[in-house]
Amino acid sequence: MEMAVSEFVEQYRGFEIYVQVFPFSADMVDVWCRIVNPSDLRPSPLTARVQQVTGGPFPAKIGEEVGMYFGIGLIDSYLREYSGN
Repeated sequence: MEMAVSEFVEQYRGFEIYVQVFPFSADMVDVWCRIVNPSDLRPSPLTARVQQVTGGPFPAKIGEEVGMYFGIGLIDSYLREYSGN
């Protein structure tokens, strides 16, 4: 398995977004994302797995941003669905 060219964690609305960017070709990358709720004792539907960002591969210049915004979208959708708003 190839090593990630970039890995980082971003905080958003009480969740942690873990992003990993893997090389696909010379100037393209695959992006994977995992959401963690530090207050959960066990995984929820949102935090149970690592997800490959769909629509890729992506240009290497924007891979990190794609992962971060994908994670933000997952969190917002999850909170909207489970908060009843």
